[in-house]
Amino acid sequence: MSLSNIYIMRYFFYSILFFFFNLVKGQEYLLEYSFSDMLANKSTADLIIKGNESVFKVNDGKNNQGDALKQSEYKPNTLVLSRKNTDKLSAFSYTNQNEIFVRIPYVKGREKEFVYKFNSEKLNWQITNETKQINKYSCQKATLQLHGRYYEVWFTTEIPIKFGPFRLNGLPGMIVEARVSVDSDSFTTGGTWRLLSVSNKDNHEAFSFHKNFFVNNEVMTYSDYEKAASEAMLEFKRKELAQDAAFDAKWAKEHGTEPTGEMIYGKDYFTGYLFDIPEGIREKLEKLN
Repeated sequence: MSLSNIYIMRYFFYSILFFFFNLVKGQEYLLEYSFSDMLANKSTADLIIKGNESVFKVNDGKNNQGDALKQSEYKPNTLVLSRKNTDKLSAFSYTNQNEIFVRIPYVKGREKEFVYKFNSEKLNWQITNETKQINKYSCQKATLQLHGRYYEVWFTTEIPIKFGPFRLNGLPGMIVEARVSVDSDSFTTGGTWRLLSVSNKDNHEAFSFHKNFFVNNEVMTYSDYEKAASEAMLEFKRKELAQDAAFDAKWAKEHGTEPTGEMIYGKDYFTGYLFDIPEGIREKLEKLN
């Protein structure tokens, strides 16, 4: 074998080795997103990817709570969500090849966090032909209906990452923007994510902590979550109805008017804190007066 052929073979060997090294290395990413919830509270969120696993966490600890409702806008018979749903750990998720684990903080009507899981195969994406440029990325639109929510995302195949914010996994590219709402026609969003940066920074400590949280805590099945969340929301509304009736009577007495006898709640007032809305809970809440 000639010397030139030996050099060619070595070059080919090291090229392949370099390719696979970068492929493996490329499976470790740290993506930072901006996050805006349904009350326009803003924070950042991190997506940490290690091979076939990912952790997504919202960075909005209790010290950053905000109030989206100004006192001057308050009307006595209209109730809206007026506080950010968060705590020290906030909301986060962990995903492996088969399951998605979710932790959401205390919600009204329940003094305890929700920790549950579901099968990752439940994500039935509809990839459209719509495209647009977002910053430096050529993006394509995809939609998803999951657990009472409608997701609209823009992803790019320029960086082949299959994981995304929260449970938004399984697309053939990195998610650059995402929006969640009640349905495709709703102008009320449950949150918006926008990509800020992509790097190969190591964030092992945060990844391990959030992954191990689900190992060390009791995790409900999704069906058990639906039952628990439904009970919490119904109990929440019962308490709100009693408090609102008392407030309505007090307001009427102080202002010399008759009680209205009816409270008007903002859309998704009782379910807005839930990432996953139990099937049939909206109808049950509407019937409870």
